[in-house]
Amino acid sequence: MAASGAEFLAETRQRLDAVFTAWSGGADVSPGDSLRLEGFMQAGIALGLATREQLQACMAESCLRCLGRSLDEPFPPMADPSILPLPPLMRRAPVVPSTRD
Repeated sequence: MAASGAEFLAETRQRLDAVFTAWSGGADVSPGDSLRLEGFMQAGIALGLATREQLQACMAESCLRCLGRSLDEPFPPMADPSILPLPPLMRRAPVVPSTRD
């Protein structure tokens, strides 16, 4: 059974909300989860289920809904315009030296 564009966008919203909700609580999101979501969105574009603009709007809406704020610079220019990245909103992880050097 083929998914429709509306079904794809609904699933994308759920996945984005999960990521932004985790970030809003200060939790980390694994690179695998972020990359999987980015790939899911890229596949939706490639299959004609959504446009880049629709997915950018989904990201902005999800950020506002889950974090209570808009993205300041949500979609910085990329060297490869076909890439649709998730904005990096995670807090920087503390770095602890593992050696005495």
